[in-house]
Amino acid sequence: MNVLRYCNLDESLQGEESLVSHNSLDRLCQTKELDYMSYIVMRMFENTEVALEDPKRYRIELTFSRGADLSPLQ
Repeated sequence: MNVLRYCNLDESLQGEESLVSHNSLDRLCQTKELDYMSYIVMRMFENTEVALEDPKRYRIELTFSRGADLSPLQ
């Protein structure tokens, strides 16, 4: 999760489009820790109708759950 959170801090990526959308980056920053039963799923999609050189040929979708972070008494 930290790789996705801080990937744009690399100086070699300055001026390029962000790897993570602003909405997703906000959600990542709001998640302070991953607890019991947390999960991360990464899926990659390929659009075969787009040229091989086009960066929009591939799309990665990430879903995650923080897990059971609430007290059982609440």
